[in-house]
Amino acid sequence: MLIDDIRIIDFLDILIVATVLYLLLVWFKRTRSAFVFLGFVMVSTVYVLVRILKLQLSVTIMHSFFAVILVAFIIIFQEELRRFFEHVALFSLRPKRERGQIPTGIRRDIDIISDTVFDFAAEHIGALIVLPARDSIKRHVQGGIDLHGLLSPAILKSVFDTHSDGHDGAVIVERGRITQFGCRLPLSEDFSASEKGGTRHAAALGLSEVSDAFCLVASEERGIVSFCRFGRIEKVDSREKLVGLLRDFYDEVYPSKKARKSFLHHFTVNFKEKTVALLTAVVLWFVIVHESAVVYRSFTIPVQHVGLDSRLYVEKIEPTDVIVILSAPRREFYFVEKKDIQLVLNLFFTKEDGGQSEVKHEAIATASDIRIPDGLSVVNIFPRSIIMHIKSTTQRHKARMTGQ
Repeated sequence: MLIDDIRIIDFLDILIVATVLYLLLVWFKRTRSAFVFLGFVMVSTVYVLVRILKLQLSVTIMHSFFAVILVAFIIIFQEELRRFFEHVALFSLRPKRERGQIPTGIRRDIDIISDTVFDFAAEHIGALIVLPARDSIKRHVQGGIDLHGLLSPAILKSVFDTHSDGHDGAVIVERGRITQFGCRLPLSEDFSASEKGGTRHAAALGLSEVSDAFCLVASEERGIVSFCRFGRIEKVDSREKLVGLLRDFYDEVYPSKKARKSFLHHFTVNFKEKTVALLTAVVLWFVIVHESAVVYRSFTIPVQHVGLDSRLYVEKIEPTDVIVILSAPRREFYFVEKKDIQLVLNLFFTKEDGGQSEVKHEAIATASDIRIPDGLSVVNIFPRSIIMHIKSTTQRHKARMTGQ
């Protein structure tokens, strides 16, 4: 049974691969590239299947293009892959005590941001506020003036005053402080999503596409508030809704010990992605590990011969069958049948001896005498010694004449 072939180390192997696949699935889902990633997975699956089924033409064609597809995948997802590995590196290098450390005064910060942003919207003052999360945004932010001042309505209103040199840029707020203002952000390439807004909306959406930052925009023309995250832009209708969004954001970035989720929650969140990742890991283990393991199979096959002089014939073979033990990766035996394996002895060197009515010829079977499909190896033949009772066709003809 398959379960008998799975060791504890294999369970650990599957778990590690499933975890990596799950993180990639969630990551690409968040970056709205899940369909392209799914397409790559489907092509890879087809490639594995044609290799297992030994469809030579398909394997040759796909092998030629698979390297190109892999390079294209890296080029297409270079930003997503860079962010993924950057996120892993930042998480591993960040001191453990800082990972869940909750900044003091979060409620105060939420109130200040909510009140001030809606004041900006009511007064038709354009503003762009960025709240970084776990991803580093340093490489996406250009320009900017360092401030590191305590967050307050007065400073925000001073920064976004139309007479201020930095009012057209973004303000970065981290842990209750305005770290920078007048920052330039990458513009979104999704013009359909940002066309209703201005440059601030395109910048907020652009940063949200390459990081997990929370971006708030107050529209100067329309007097509305919008927020951007994970490449999506949404209008905020009221201050209360914004307060709820900010609370959820801070709970996600700085989860408190009291707010730890139950085991059931961790199991059910992103359940579809976890299921797909686990099933994919199991299939990969089965194809790559289980089916690549070298196994042994024995076949009982008849003894055959070729090349005997036309004046001779084989009257008897001892034994008539031999056992051939073959080895190969497990998948190589999928379509192997008994008829595909033959033992053919070469009797070219057996000549007629006119002085004897019967000759006992001992043939030693070797691996070169075994005809097997590609990918299989001969381990042993039992027995190797085969006795061929060879007679002359002349003697057989005389025996028939005597019988008449």
